[in-house]
Amino acid sequence: MAIKTAASTTLNAKQQTDVINSFTSKDGMVIKYRQIGHGPGLVMLHGAMESSASHLALAKELADAYTVYLPDRRGHNLPLPFRKDYNMQQEVDDLDALLTKTDSHLVFGVSAGGIIALQAALKLPAIHKIAIYEPALIVNNSISTDFLPRYDREIAEGKTAAALISGMLGGQLGPPFMNKIPRWFMQFMTTMTMR
Repeated sequence: MAIKTAASTTLNAKQQTDVINSFTSKDGMVIKYRQIGHGPGLVMLHGAMESSASHLALAKELADAYTVYLPDRRGHNLPLPFRKDYNMQQEVDDLDALLTKTDSHLVFGVSAGGIIALQAALKLPAIHKIAIYEPALIVNNSISTDFLPRYDREIAEGKTAAALISGMLGGQLGPPFMNKIPRWFMQFMTTMTMR
């Protein structure tokens, strides 16, 4: 699909640059997102250690068929703080606000974004279809859930970086060498990447 720009040059959707826009979530937080392409709206949710830029190449591949919206989830890339009482419902509320603003009905989630997509699909009638890739799911007791009380406690205490590490290590989401890195160092590095 080709489009005409103001300068009367023709670009296909893959050559377009993304537009940065924003929406306001239920709690008043202004959240930025990237937008590219033309067609039915598709919201792409990135994973825990990513940002909206992480899936921009994929969005450009889909831009001829979809208008792709890539929000920066709270605490990722385009500066947004985590609230002390951060929880899954905030993620669902954020997605709901973006779906409403863009009149989108399709959601694609990667890793933690996949978990959000699944939770949102249970609660938001605006979602007509979802696709998920590598969601951090525990199926048929495939790994121990002993880490979950620590994870829940860290989330409740507002220790988001520590909770991410607990989830990653407990969920066996990283390569084996991650188990040898001191936890304090991983927490420091995770905190730095979340700023």
